[in-house]
Amino acid sequence: TLDNIARMAPSVAILCVYASIALFAPEGMNRRSSLILSNGLLFGLLAGVVFAGEILLEYILLPQNNTSMGLIEFGLVFLLFLLCGLWTALATHRFSTAILAAVWSALFASLIWFITVIAVYYAFHGTPQQVQVFQAEGNYLDFQRSGMANFDLFILQDFFGACFFHLLLDPVAAFLFGSIGAGIALAMGRLKLPAG
Repeated sequence: TLDNIARMAPSVAILCVYASIALFAPEGMNRRSSLILSNGLLFGLLAGVVFAGEILLEYILLPQNNTSMGLIEFGLVFLLFLLCGLWTALATHRFSTAILAAVWSALFASLIWFITVIAVYYAFHGTPQQVQVFQAEGNYLDFQRSGMANFDLFILQDFFGACFFHLLLDPVAAFLFGSIGAGIALAMGRLKLPAG
């Protein structure tokens, strides 16, 4: 229905933005921008492994409450954004390249998170493990409050809503923590202030 399409439109739009960045960013690549991309990919894959690992652990460990797992997950991811900024700043001696590499890492990590969420949802669809995970996350209560009649449609809309916020806010977090990493490099006296 049009209502369902409208609810998923923001997530599809931000995925299109990511695709556009991937298509046009490699233009005019030089050594510095290549390092931004390679460091972003490395730390993005590591952060993606953290995201994917936490999702899979929920289905393996079946915790009654996954709040502590989520805090550990995001703590590790934010630390990786910081390390990406620090590592890149020390390699390039530039504040701007450090931040860009951290943001790239968030783009990669967010896509890995989204792909994993959807893949695990379908892999465990209808299983007792998924029922326990959804109970721990409060999905059934949210479904009752939503007034929707189809749980599968509700959960997909919920995932796409989470997709929008993950893909939007992860780069913002990477900008902040990458800046902290670059600031540490600056404090070590090994970084030039001019951007470029």
